[in-house]
Amino acid sequence: MENKKKVKTLTKEELLRSRTGGGLTVGDLRNFLEKNRGMSNDAPVVVERVEDHYYENNGWSVYKKGGDLYYNALRWNKDIDSGKYLDKDNYPNMKEENLKKYTEEDLDDLKSQYTMPFCCFSDEEGDILFINLHY
Repeated sequence: MENKKKVKTLTKEELLRSRTGGGLTVGDLRNFLEKNRGMSNDAPVVVERVEDHYYENNGWSVYKKGGDLYYNALRWNKDIDSGKYLDKDNYPNMKEENLKKYTEEDLDDLKSQYTMPFCCFSDEEGDILFINLHY
């Protein structure tokens, strides 16, 4: 069995408080783009990739938000609860042993994880916007 380390999760309140602690804000982006007016609207935005050890060993936190996988799993659970898949006319191949609901832990693991970036910059030509997670 894999020994998976727990990643610290921020609440929305903690995330909103942390924006004043050095993280990149919408205002920072607006200021950057105002100062770099020559940057094309078609410039790609890239985000720095970081390794899991920053989260698992160095105390970095994530903000979790449900996305497609999460909401599909919720719908699956709801459909099981409603008996939808027990209708043999519409689901003739569905077996009752396959009707396993996602647990709360499963659902939490399906949420997307977001990290507050530290800053942004552009390359010398101004045609790529970089967003850094490191300071």
